[in-house]
Amino acid sequence: MNKKAFVCIIVLSVLVLLTGSYTAIHYFCNYSAQEWFRESINDGDYVIVGEEIGDTLFDGDTQVEISIFDHINKVHMVSFKTRISNQGKNLSAENYDIECTEEYIKIELISFDSQKKVAYRFFFDDFNY
Repeated sequence: MNKKAFVCIIVLSVLVLLTGSYTAIHYFCNYSAQEWFRESINDGDYVIVGEEIGDTLFDGDTQVEISIFDHINKVHMVSFKTRISNQGKNLSAENYDIECTEEYIKIELISFDSQKKVAYRFFFDDFNY
């Protein structure tokens, strides 16, 4: 193997190692959270909080955490993490829809192009506290 090819392989290996390390650290160790929305529903009985977790990497999906609190009993009811396809942009009110009935709370998450919608439904009967 000639010297030029050997140097080229070494340089490319170092670049791949550095890029891979940065990506892994950024993806797994970025724990900052920014509040995306806070909604009071059912005349203030419940509060739903959405937070963006970390920074989006390479125009990918945005990681979010949604939490529901019972404001009257001061109880944390449920939290879950998921991702929304938003091409690396900040989330807005157009990326979620909340519906509350006497039986359930439904949270619908909407992608950047309004095509992909994912709904989560939480029934009040399922919460024991």
